[in-house]
Amino acid sequence: MGKQTGLSLNLRRRSWFSGALLRQALLGVILVLDSYIGLVHGLGIVQSVGIFTGQMKWLALSVEMMCGGVVLLRMLLNCATSTWKSSLVVVAPILVVLIFFAVLDSLLTGLGRTATINFNLSSIGMSSLYWAAVYLSIAIGLTLTYKVQHFANFAQAELMLIGSYVALTLMWSDRFFPTSDAPKDGVLDWDLLLWAGVTAFFIAGIIGLATDSLVYQRLREKMGTPQVMMIASLGVSMVIRAVLFMRYSAGTFRFVPDRDWRLTSATIDVPTERVQLHLGDRVASPLMELAPSVSSYGFPYSKAALVVGIFSALAVLLFLLHRTRLGRQMRAVADNPDLAASSGINVGMVHRITAFLSGGIAGLGGALLAAILPINPELGLMLLLPAFAVIVLGTIGSVPGVILGALIVGLLRAISEPILVGAGNALDRPTASGFAEVMPFVFLVGILLLAPKGIGAALESWNIERIRKRRRSNRSEHSFFRFWTHVISNPVSALQHAVWPFFDRLGVGIDWVGGVLKSIIELIWSLPLMGLHKARLVIGVCITPVAKCRARIHSGISNRVHIATDTDRGSWILFGIIFAVLVVVVWLLPSVTPLTKTLQVARIVTLVGIFGLA
Repeated sequence: MGKQTGLSLNLRRRSWFSGALLRQALLGVILVLDSYIGLVHGLGIVQSVGIFTGQMKWLALSVEMMCGGVVLLRMLLNCATSTWKSSLVVVAPILVVLIFFAVLDSLLTGLGRTATINFNLSSIGMSSLYWAAVYLSIAIGLTLTYKVQHFANFAQAELMLIGSYVALTLMWSDRFFPTSDAPKDGVLDWDLLLWAGVTAFFIAGIIGLATDSLVYQRLREKMGTPQVMMIASLGVSMVIRAVLFMRYSAGTFRFVPDRDWRLTSATIDVPTERVQLHLGDRVASPLMELAPSVSSYGFPYSKAALVVGIFSALAVLLFLLHRTRLGRQMRAVADNPDLAASSGINVGMVHRITAFLSGGIAGLGGALLAAILPINPELGLMLLLPAFAVIVLGTIGSVPGVILGALIVGLLRAISEPILVGAGNALDRPTASGFAEVMPFVFLVGILLLAPKGIGAALESWNIERIRKRRRSNRSEHSFFRFWTHVISNPVSALQHAVWPFFDRLGVGIDWVGGVLKSIIELIWSLPLMGLHKARLVIGVCITPVAKCRARIHSGISNRVHIATDTDRGSWILFGIIFAVLVVVVWLLPSVTPLTKTLQVARIVTLVGIFGLA
């Protein structure tokens, strides 16, 4: 044991004093010291060179200090052991924010200015949960699809939009329109919101199931790569968006469950404290203090419904993944589909259930989000890119990681506005708060430089190390002594072990109910397929004479004009024919003026040329 400890210490010393780490440490220290001297005292390399002047000089020095802090933090991560490294990766966003505060304090000190930043704790906490729920409404379905089916489904944002438009359709229906249009009476009506959430979950889930069966399953049968399926999902998203444009137009609509929901008084009063952070040239003010006489923070009921709905769905999903037979099957298919199929697992059914759950959660989030944001067919595309950033931060395919990543991005989004307001006023930039939407993703760049694999990978490594330590301790201690030591030292874990059998029985019951529901879904799904099969047979009988006639015409033309599409010349001839037909179709489309018609044709030619170059 002593030899192993000495060996690990020697290896750690070697890692600390290796040449690469020493160079990183030296570079980080030089960057931080030079930028600090330049910001506070007006000296240093950047100041003496004189390349940057005025505002560009302050910007260059701030970027230099930020880069130096990130380099030192990266060196610390490289030197840490596996146990500490996982913890450091998880708290890396907080460390990056602290580095930013240090840079801002040095900048304001050098300029001789003071910035007061007000943090309303309840506002930040509730806003963080709200933004996390917004991003998770798309990101959790994307993560679940990638985890089980191994491709990024771009149509997930449109499935969320389907949920929003289902809520709007219910609002316009004869059943609920009187409730939505009723005068204000000071009482919130929850019926429409609850019906919209449940209906959107099932309709969006069924559409996700249909797209999986009609598109993605056929690609899987043809051994389509994840890249092909991702491009196919992009086409599916465009089709759904076009259908929404045709049905609902490009206008913006608002989902109003009840007119009382729009009142400013429809809020939950949350007690709060306001923390004031003083940065820069402080004379008599402390670095941090509590502001007196702070009124409570009003959190709207519509946002609270979104937070409760999305996080409740996540809790059910995590229970389903880890405590039920279906969840074990989904994790088996995610790890190795071939081995899961050889073990008797219906891989196709698991894929279909995954598609239904992903679409259902997205639809639920869309229905609840429609009560907060104005809805138009472009909203899904606006939320898709931030959702992908959340997934990358939380590690692609990690459900716990994407939840933690969404909470981190939501927290950064919530604290960005007060920081930009306070710093912007001190730096004569009163409109800096407009960048609050962008700031979280600027921080993500620095975080991903520190942890390229994301937070989910660090959580998985920490969990594996925890299980190894538990097994080693189990082998080395007596069972009776180990039990009571575990109870005394870790009562929470002991309570968890006592409660888990109840959840196991609950999981068995859910498995039984899931089996019954699966049988019902299979029966319902088989009926339209049987009808389609019969319709296909009837259509085949009717089309057979037409197909024979077409074959005769095609053979006659091919005998006279031979186009070998497997050669370059034949491919170009076929392309020219199809392109000419496309130009004719575009030319025949109605236009306001001949110039508009010419521009239509020119646009098609340009797009074809761009794709041809690609």
